[in-house]
Amino acid sequence: MKLDKSFLQKKFFKIEVIDPSGVPFLVDQMLGARCGYTLSKDVWGNPIFRASFLGCHVINEKDEQFSLTVNIKVSLYEDLRAAAVYQHPMHCYFTWAPREILCEENYMEVSVKTEVPGISDPELMSVLPEAQKVRHQTWNLMFYSSSGTKTTGVRDADKLGYSFNNTLARVFLRSPYSTNETQNTVVNGVTMSTISSTSRYRQRWLLLLIDTTVSCPVDGTSFTDAFLIWTMPMINPRLVLQESTFRSLQVTMGINGQKIENPEKFNYTLEHNITHIVVTIPIGAPRGRLQSTVSNDVYGVTYSIDLLMEHSWTDSDWQLTKYLVIKPTTIPFLPRIPVVINSTKPLELIVPFNSIKLLMSLH
Repeated sequence: MKLDKSFLQKKFFKIEVIDPSGVPFLVDQMLGARCGYTLSKDVWGNPIFRASFLGCHVINEKDEQFSLTVNIKVSLYEDLRAAAVYQHPMHCYFTWAPREILCEENYMEVSVKTEVPGISDPELMSVLPEAQKVRHQTWNLMFYSSSGTKTTGVRDADKLGYSFNNTLARVFLRSPYSTNETQNTVVNGVTMSTISSTSRYRQRWLLLLIDTTVSCPVDGTSFTDAFLIWTMPMINPRLVLQESTFRSLQVTMGINGQKIENPEKFNYTLEHNITHIVVTIPIGAPRGRLQSTVSNDVYGVTYSIDLLMEHSWTDSDWQLTKYLVIKPTTIPFLPRIPVVINSTKPLELIVPFNSIKLLMSLH
């Protein structure tokens, strides 16, 4: 959902999400990371709200259709008194891969099917729906780190900042980027924030273990005088345990939340090999925002663009993994040499309005 900044000029606003019983909840930083909501701005300053399909207050119909109602409260006053309330329903249909990983601005999320492949015993298969329907408090989480293994119930995991739940056919774990169990590791030159975990459900003689490890990049962007470069590892060993069975299926990039079929049309470059995926964006390219500015009496520019990448792969442990990264990026101040065009008419000695322009050199 995008809001028009011109409508909000000289006004204050808040976003509320409505739960299925009709109770509103204010979206703040803590609720956003815990419940799967992102409140941000695009490169032009328009407020953007995104919600995970598995957000806390999203209505889930058979893991296929998802809906969420949002209140936008707008007021002339900071305390939002006398606010006008605009209600906006959001609906979407989605087809899941066996494993989905989402790397948002403010949280990481992994969602996996609760099917157990390779089990043919009818008695075993008959009890799996019980694990799918139980309340999430019946599950335990095991976190792995260099200091050892930590086992916790779902309620205690909630207190640590995690969000865990199960639907009819999936379990999911959501985490902010900085928790006590977070480990930062470097994979092919890119720092990855990783939560290594297993979700465990036990009932009588049934023990169901599901890998709910999630790993997302926290850097990987660099720049030159002419290009913004975004690099990600092709294979993350924390997500692909049997690297010899890894097969990349598709790599897609996007801008402003929309996938792009032909990036070369906008002078973007998307390349990948056995070690890296690399996106190259010319500074000043379409769909980004180039701003002129002055810093310490030096003329220069900054460039912002909202990047997206989706990587689909298969390996021996997962039939299909979809890995989505959303990464708004701004390059720091780049000095530029201003170029002056003098449009003065010599005979009339008249300088037309707006005829003296500062042009940016990209070289």
